Amino acid sequence: MIDSHCHLYELDESEWVNSGLEAMICAGADVESSRMAIKLANKYDCVWATVGMHPESG
Repeated sequence: MIDSHCHLYELDESEWVNSGLEAMICAGADVESSRMAIKLANKYDCVWATVGMHPESG
């Protein structure tokens, strides 16, 4: 199973590292959260990052 839209940087790693998900796409919503998503994607093979700006973040 794949979580196609999550904000892992808002959770403690212990909450999702052993969740059983095959992959997670961590969505960045502004510059800071996009950087955190990239950092998690670099650390975990099961995490992919998206980088973006939410319209309300502008």
